[in-house]
Amino acid sequence: MLENGAASPYVDWFILNPDWLTARRQLRAYADASAADAPETDWTLGHAVGRESLSTLGYRAWWDLPALPKLNTDNPDVRDFLLGVAEHWTRFGADGWRLDVATEIETPGFWQEFRRRVRALNEEAYILAEVWDERPELLDGSSFDGLMNYPLLSAIVGFAAGAHLNRRAAGQQSWLGRNLVPLDGEGFGARLERLMSEYRPAARTAMLNLLGSHDTPRLLTMGGGDPATPRLAMLAQMTLPGVPCIYYGDEVGLDGGMDPASRKAFPWDSGAWDSGTRSYTKALIAVRRTWAVLRKGEVHVLAAAGPAVAYLRAWASGAPTDAHAPRAALVALNNGQSNASLEVLAKELGGATWRSEPLPGMPVLPDLMAGPGGSLSLDLPARSGVLFRPV
Repeated sequence: MLENGAASPYVDWFILNPDWLTARRQLRAYADASAADAPETDWTLGHAVGRESLSTLGYRAWWDLPALPKLNTDNPDVRDFLLGVAEHWTRFGADGWRLDVATEIETPGFWQEFRRRVRALNEEAYILAEVWDERPELLDGSSFDGLMNYPLLSAIVGFAAGAHLNRRAAGQQSWLGRNLVPLDGEGFGARLERLMSEYRPAARTAMLNLLGSHDTPRLLTMGGGDPATPRLAMLAQMTLPGVPCIYYGDEVGLDGGMDPASRKAFPWDSGAWDSGTRSYTKALIAVRRTWAVLRKGEVHVLAAAGPAVAYLRAWASGAPTDAHAPRAALVALNNGQSNASLEVLAKELGGATWRSEPLPGMPVLPDLMAGPGGSLSLDLPARSGVLFRPV
């Protein structure tokens, strides 16, 4: 396009300013393309985000960034090329696709065709859209399987960090600045109930549950450097419906603010790792893989008061026959600076003794016998979480 202008065979592959093509003006993709006939002599001003690239660069660019010209997905040839790329890598062995800013492709039917063509090659391919807000209408089964679950991130991190939340660091990311606030047990419980009811069950279990990404500060940094924040957050993440996603380095206590600090290289010297966090993460992953109820069971918030909250994972109907896997799991969390007590009452708790699962760095409490009607009294140490199973 830069060389041939209107004569390029790809002229319809991009969104170009027709007046620039008619006048044979040079597209302004690079600083040295700032010709004398350009409306601004300062190239950095001319390509500034928000200046509307169609008029300042001669073509529409994603977020007005010159290096990222937008493809014209209304053009069937463009669509076929892009979908052919997806088919090629799916044949090659890709297990799924994470679709960046998926809603910014507005061509009707694009993602529906993407799903049809990818699933024709791999019927189990995971199709994940980067969408930050709650959009249950996008998960009707015609395009995406799940979304990046940033609303759950804000709930979990807001609770896990609590009074330690570094709002200055989190606020460097605009969405987190608007949505991430400290939560107590009641606030987290209410947020959790709403988020769990937002999506149909099949979509809820396919949401990507993350605690940080390349687009956010590191979990440890958002938690003010308090080592209990990642542990509380990961315990919630690994015991809630959805697909847990660990951002590289969080499992060894890597810190960092916004990009580029959130994308720094992994420290391959194990001497730089937080071995306690690593052991804890490994133990949680093992429990998640072993306890099917944590992957497929229903979730019920049972109680919340002050800094404490408790929820149950249980089967909606008959439990699997694996005698070694617990039929239910009870999660109790305290994000406060001192011990907290919580009274839990649920018929699902009755008729069982509840034993806390040993997790590195978390307390192991004495066995608890559920009282009449399924009542339990929980005493939780400060900044801790406990995972119980019936025995």
